[in-house]
Amino acid sequence: VPKIITSLQTGSVVSIKGSDVLVYGQQLSDLEFEPAVFVEKGTDTEVKGTLSWKEPSYVPDITGIQGVQTGTAQWVFMPDNSDKYDEFTGTAEYVVTKASPEVELPTADTVIYNEQTTLGSVKLNGGAASAVVGGNTVTVAGTWRWKDTSTVPFVGNGGFMAVFTPDDTVRYNTVERTVAVEVEQAENAPDMPSAVMSVPRSCRKVGDVELPAGWQWRDADIESILGETPVEAEAVYIRDDSFNYKNITVMVAVNIVPKIITSLQTGSVVSIKG
Repeated sequence: VPKIITSLQTGSVVSIKGSDVLVYGQQLSDLEFEPAVFVEKGTDTEVKGTLSWKEPSYVPDITGIQGVQTGTAQWVFMPDNSDKYDEFTGTAEYVVTKASPEVELPTADTVIYNEQTTLGSVKLNGGAASAVVGGNTVTVAGTWRWKDTSTVPFVGNGGFMAVFTPDDTVRYNTVERTVAVEVEQAENAPDMPSAVMSVPRSCRKVGDVELPAGWQWRDADIESILGETPVEAEAVYIRDDSFNYKNITVMVAVNIVPKIITSLQTGSVVSIKG
């Protein structure tokens, strides 16, 4: 006896529940169907059974450079009473988009602060990426780089953005993550004044003595009177990046240039005219 042919009830359709979008690596079985009613063909007699993808473990691929692809796959309705009823098949469309790999962050070399040292000279070490494809974890090959190589890393930073670029940019997205960079303090703040300064006699007090840019005299020393005997005064580095340096103050011995002693030239005498 031939099996009874089944079909969709008039007005009933096979559609995917919710979104029809898969991320690369997912199987068709990750897309579920909305309920549909199947009947004996030409009647309203309902046939009970299961609606599923014909190849549920199939992993749709992406082949275009746009990072998104539409595909079609076959579904099948299997009646519970397969001895009496024939299966019924059809197709449904789906969309596949790029996957974002799971990443293991690289580490960065430790550096000593220098206002001329940028991230471009800070090496990234190690790091890895993986993705789940068809239920299996696979390695995603690629490279790490700093997002902005011109950034100067500073002491106490919260890390800087690094970018993982997969070799396979058709199936995988780039990934951005913050990578820690340990920066140690430099010894001396820039343009540190000399510990000994001899200044013109026009300087009457410490506050009259000009310091390099970014430095100023300690308030308590500004009014100290200068003489030929050195006066101790403290210079302080005041720029906002002072946390990058270990030494931001220096004691300076300041004196005015002594007057030049004059004398009669050998053989010369002082005498009264006439």
